[in-house]
Amino acid sequence: MVDIVRQQKLTVNIQGKEYVKVEGWTSLAAMLGVFAHTEYSRRLERKDEIAYEARVSIKTLDGTEISSGEAICTSTESNKKGQPEYAIKSMAITRATGKACRLAFSWIMALAGFEPTPAEEMDAIEIEEQQKSQPQPKTEKPKKESAKQTKTEVDIETPFD
Repeated sequence: MVDIVRQQKLTVNIQGKEYVKVEGWTSLAAMLGVFAHTEYSRRLERKDEIAYEARVSIKTLDGTEISSGEAICTSTESNKKGQPEYAIKSMAITRATGKACRLAFSWIMALAGFEPTPAEEMDAIEIEEQQKSQPQPKTEKPKKESAKQTKTEVDIETPFD
């Protein structure tokens, strides 16, 4: 399983740790003979945002439920602004799938050396890390005026300096 997850690039590195994407979690589930089943995905009535909640269960081929997970996704999340409705709905299902798999199999992922949280649950942290790693704009600093200057000089540093 570890080789498949790594060869297929089904992980995301966040803060130096490996988080498995939902495709890796569902691959593990399939190897164990169980499969994700979306019980529902429904739009929540909220003002000024698109919001969906979903419930996914993990079932054996004979229909026995071994785990389930619920999740939401909204258009007000920092990394979801401007996304179409279908993408918000899809991410709610994806997160619920990851949660259901995590509840059943996090111990296996941990033993394999991966973080036990699905990568999709780490969206907000990943966005924060990306923002921290971006160069921050420099503030303008006035230079000391010489006796002959009539205007204030401003030193503006750019990423190209």
